Amino acid sequence: MTWRRVSKANPCPVCGKPDWCMVKPDGSAAACARVPEGCAKDRDGRPITFRDGMGWVHQLVETDAPCQPRLTKKRTPRRPDPAIPFEAIARACHERIQHEDIWPDLGLSREPLMAMRTGIVFRDALARLDTRCPGRFAWTFPMRRPDGSVCGIRLRHETGEKRSIKGSHAGLFIPVPRGRSRSLFIVEGPTDTAAMWDLGLDAIGRHACRGQAEEAAQLARGREVVIVEDNDGPGRDGARSLADDLLEHAASVKVIRATMGANDPREWKAKGATRAVVAAVVKSARPWTRREAVA
Repeated sequence: MTWRRVSKANPCPVCGKPDWCMVKPDGSAAACARVPEGCAKDRDGRPITFRDGMGWVHQLVETDAPCQPRLTKKRTPRRPDPAIPFEAIARACHERIQHEDIWPDLGLSREPLMAMRTGIVFRDALARLDTRCPGRFAWTFPMRRPDGSVCGIRLRHETGEKRSIKGSHAGLFIPVPRGRSRSLFIVEGPTDTAAMWDLGLDAIGRHACRGQAEEAAQLARGREVVIVEDNDGPGRDGARSLADDLLEHAASVKVIRATMGANDPREWKAKGATRAVVAAVVKSARPWTRREAVA
């Protein structure tokens, strides 16, 4: 049975969010990207995950038949569609937003969003790209390979839904560089990346709490890496898994969490965090070791 993506009108029955998660059309199960607690287990007692670990399968309707273990099968990584000129689309969307008085209400100023090469695309243009648009328009954030080339485009719709242009390949959010610094901050998502950039920090973002470890390793090689984890279960697990992956590439790795009661870097900045505040948290954090991840 085909799984369907959740929406604002039909949010995830497990976490209540309108994005990232999947549900079965008959309502019998959900694949939640945020909540591992209470998920279905296979015959060996291991959590059943969906699409290479991008969500935990929750059985919503009691049945004698367990969730199908085939959901744990890994898929071949999707490659970007070469027929879609992502670079040109990202550039056109970025140029358009400079002439439109429509900016995301994200608690960020124009400068960091411009550094992210944020753009805007309207419903008719997305329809030509065979991509659904639930509102009038969507903001665009280019996803890039480590060399800076665009491999896909993340969409943040007017309704708040987050999707990607069809044919996109998940990549990194890399803002305009100020010059290579010794330290590299790695966060989740384009707006958290923009918030760190706005504090004067060299930052990149992953498209989700997992993935892009190999791409991040290329940019982390020989540098002092600081991973800022989101304050939720998947965010913490994803950050610590990435820390393990980067140990053999980076000069050092630390994992920190936003203070001031914030859940993520963007909220941290909105609550008054400064570069000095972030530096103090980094200084107090212990260097990451694989032993910590297992403990």
